[in-house]
Amino acid sequence: RLSFVKTTLPVAVEKGIARVGMKVFASGELVKRGIEAEHCLRYAYGLDVSTTIVGCSSVEEVALAARVAREAKPLDAEATAALLGRTAAHQGKPVEWYKRS
Repeated sequence: RLSFVKTTLPVAVEKGIARVGMKVFASGELVKRGIEAEHCLRYAYGLDVSTTIVGCSSVEEVALAARVAREAKPLDAEATAALLGRTAAHQGKPVEWYKRS
């Protein structure tokens, strides 16, 4: 399975290449499936990226994204593992339609 975090980020960091995080909510599919938007944001903001693009579809989502960014509290290892466990069942289509394996 392709993993941006495990394969792409370390190489980009090593080569000094700027990294852009995106698809924080997997085009809304994760939130539709009950994954908390704040946890998705905290996970994404905690990655070793240069910037993160967050697609928002409402003023409330913009406010949440801004608040979580201001708080700057990435998920700890335990919360990250829990989030990845909850999202594992949603890997692949349609959630990760933009990835190719």
